[in-house]
Amino acid sequence: MENLLLLFSASLYLYLFVALLNVFYKYWRIPHRVQFIMNSQGIRGPPYEFIHGNNKEAAQMLMKASTKPMALTHNIFPKVMPHVYSWINKYGGIGGGGGRGGTTVARWDNSMLCLFVFCVFGDLIMVPTSFSAGG
Repeated sequence: MENLLLLFSASLYLYLFVALLNVFYKYWRIPHRVQFIMNSQGIRGPPYEFIHGNNKEAAQMLMKASTKPMALTHNIFPKVMPHVYSWINKYGGIGGGGGRGGTTVARWDNSMLCLFVFCVFGDLIMVPTSFSAGG
């Protein structure tokens, strides 16, 4: 009976250890590796935050932007996607994106990297195309 209890508890500890390693790999190792690869290619963005990505920061920016009145202009991008607008201004972007002034910005959504590709034509910003990788 003692051997059976010892075997059961050892199996349980081994299972919990493997589950913890899996969580660590998925939510810390993969995002940091992907961020390193993207930085080496010139795509920058806000740093990865453990488990929740950049969702908290984006939600705070969206709440702050929604409380302010909007000016009577066609420039709604800072109001609709203030987090992406802020990150484009802060981190810049790389060329490409298909048009004059194309920008690519990385954003973390939980443990998944989302790339936003913007095409800028004068004052018009096309709707972003989002690609997800990792996780």
